[in-house]
Amino acid sequence: MDRGIRERDRELAQLAAAAREAADGAGSVALVFGEAGIGKSSLVKALPKVLPAEARMLLGECDDLATRRPLGPFRDLVGSVGPELARALNEGGDRHRVYDALRVELRTGPHPAVLVVEDVHWADEASLDALRFLVRRVERLPAVLVLTYRDDELGREHPLRHLLGQVSRAERVHRLPLHGSRRRPYAD
Repeated sequence: MDRGIRERDRELAQLAAAAREAADGAGSVALVFGEAGIGKSSLVKALPKVLPAEARMLLGECDDLATRRPLGPFRDLVGSVGPELARALNEGGDRHRVYDALRVELRTGPHPAVLVVEDVHWADEASLDALRFLVRRVERLPAVLVLTYRDDELGREHPLRHLLGQVSRAERVHRLPLHGSRRRPYAD
């Protein structure tokens, strides 16, 4: 394991513990945040190594596009999820059908489900709505919702602020601020 990941043992242990709790029915939200290049993506890449053997990790990413891709991080899941969610995403149109299918997908085994959405600071409105829907329900799901974002890019009016306010009211939230004395040579 490289030095950068060894420096993140505490954060990995927290995420692994959250997954074990989710397997027992206590779902949660984990916020992984810090400046660009601090190691958020590296932490996510190391996550499968510490999750329980029965865990299922799903990964979606938000992109820095001038025109945001509607439900982009969830569309990334097609091919890794069941047919109901895949159909809802591919057919588009009905966002509520997508939200319900997401909830069913996270409830369906194997457990726990660890849904990682990277770079939420670039999320489109539909994705933020889907995340708000999941945040209100995750405590009753065998799932961990892991959101990564650049906290230094969030102005007062940033759309992510509303979601973070909702997360702050959730019963089980894990805040994992990433700090470092030197910047990594890559962005995440």
